[in-house]
Amino acid sequence: MGKVCLVGCTDLVIDDVTPRATFDGVTLREGDQITLDGDTGMVYGGAVQVVTEPLANLQQRLLRLRNR
Repeated sequence: MGKVCLVGCTDLVIDDVTPRATFDGVTLREGDQITLDGDTGMVYGGAVQVVTEPLANLQQRLLRLRNR
């Protein structure tokens, strides 16, 4: 689906009234850009440059399953 979901983030405080969120002493306002790393669970303020690398091991395993 192209979306990252981060769950279990107990330090995140969301204020629906203002609307803003606070995390680790940083306040984010509606419309602020963040980057979520779905592999590590890290949250970054702003847009982080993303490098997509093919998952060679996974690709090989899937090809082996397909060829059975």
